[in-house]
Amino acid sequence: MADETKVIENVAERLRFFFSDANLRRDKFMRKELEDNEGKVAIETLLRFNSIKQYTEDAAIVAKAATHESVTDRIKLSEDEKSISRAVAFDPATQMNDNVQLSIRVTNLPTEEVDGEQKYKVSREDIKELFVKYGPVALINLHHHRSKRSSPSKRSATATGAAFVEFETVEAMEKASADLIAPADGGEDGKAATTLKVGDNELGVQTMQTWLDEKKNTPSKRKEAPPVEFKPY
Repeated sequence: MADETKVIENVAERLRFFFSDANLRRDKFMRKELEDNEGKVAIETLLRFNSIKQYTEDAAIVAKAATHESVTDRIKLSEDEKSISRAVAFDPATQMNDNVQLSIRVTNLPTEEVDGEQKYKVSREDIKELFVKYGPVALINLHHHRSKRSSPSKRSATATGAAFVEFETVEAMEKASADLIAPADGGEDGKAATTLKVGDNELGVQTMQTWLDEKKNTPSKRKEAPPVEFKPY
């Protein structure tokens, strides 16, 4: 029973992520499933997801996970126990840009060269651990640049040393910002209250809105690289 309890908790964590606002803003497949199936996703479909399949291939376990206390504020199980829906529907028309007010941008993450390409020396879980003290973290999105090689199979994703950290609440983002970003008026010493480090790297932190404003006001010198396939933490 102890093992099953842990499996249910792990699956519940995955369900909470897959049905989250943060994931649905990026996950076209999940949005389409919800749109095409009256706001529901079949458990049979969810069992094909690798990060759920690593814990179980039993539909009954997924059904139990959908009623775990950690997810009942976000999802609900159908009466026939064959599908799962959001507790509050996600509206693509109004919620696709809500991540801006929830996110901060982190720079100077450590990277290393592996087989001629830059790779991150830090995992999404490592980054998450730095920020959970401010509130629940919804998503860690590591940045990469994709090469322009002609063959898609030969294209590579190069780590840039930057990431977005998206919180579940505005309160958590504001708490992190107040602690990690120097006051706009310079404050007493012009420094942030707390400085984060990973190894020898001192991390840079700014709000996503600030980054977007700076990007908007900076003339582009080159064509934007195509987006890299999204890989949730």
